[in-house]
Amino acid sequence: MDDIGNKNGLQQGVKERMEKIEKAFGTVPFIFNIMSEEPEFFLSYCDMIEKIMLQPKHLSPKMLELTAISAGAAVGGEHCLDVHLRLAKEHGATDGELFEAIIVGSVMSMTNVQGRALRRLANSKEEGKKEGGSKAP
Repeated sequence: MDDIGNKNGLQQGVKERMEKIEKAFGTVPFIFNIMSEEPEFFLSYCDMIEKIMLQPKHLSPKMLELTAISAGAAVGGEHCLDVHLRLAKEHGATDGELFEAIIVGSVMSMTNVQGRALRRLANSKEEGKKEGGSKAP
């Protein structure tokens, strides 16, 4: 296929994927708009996202959305949360389930930060012992 034909095919693929994304999520998230400027990458990325988010093998649609909400809360993904909160409600999630998914993600994020920081504190204490104790003024 010549470069023009290949480019047109890629652009058609991008258009089709953007329509599919909008249908699935009710919007086209910002990241997809930016990534679509690199069609070859975008189409491969969409293949992965489709398998994970639109064709799960073991999670129900509601459980998938609750998982996305928990992960979104953990990483602070405000726009992802907006999309997945709406989708979870469409799949029958209750306000209590939404709340708990957010809290689980928040706790996981918090304990991740605490674990990293407290390991540094523990290492600092060990180094202080090796150097002959604390050198407080």
